[in-house]
Amino acid sequence: MENELITIDEEPQRERTGPPWEHMKELGFFPAIWQTIVAMLTKPVATFANMRTEGGIGMPLLYALILGSIGGFVGLVWQTLFSALGALGGGGTEEIAILGTLAIGAQIAIFAILTPLFVIIGLFISSGITFV
Repeated sequence: MENELITIDEEPQRERTGPPWEHMKELGFFPAIWQTIVAMLTKPVATFANMRTEGGIGMPLLYALILGSIGGFVGLVWQTLFSALGALGGGGTEEIAILGTLAIGAQIAIFAILTPLFVIIGLFISSGITFV
């Protein structure tokens, strides 16, 4: 009777096939992204229950990188739009307006380069906090 394991009859585990994003070869790039977004928003419990627990982090990381970068860029455009509207009402000179436009352009260029890096770093930090 030593080291005997007691098993409890559990519901058999069904195979986890992953979200639509992980079937990109069959679905195509944009349909896979869209179907995954829709599944996450409309059926989150079923979508997360279907996610695979093995198979590497490449595809999930790429998905998060793409959507995180798009989200960051949309946020930057939104912020830039409203800061530009505020600058228009400032009554400044033409030189200040030109410098402001150049600063906005530089900000967008730098943000476009650094956003993917910050998305990856943020993912690993939040995963470490959540799962370690």
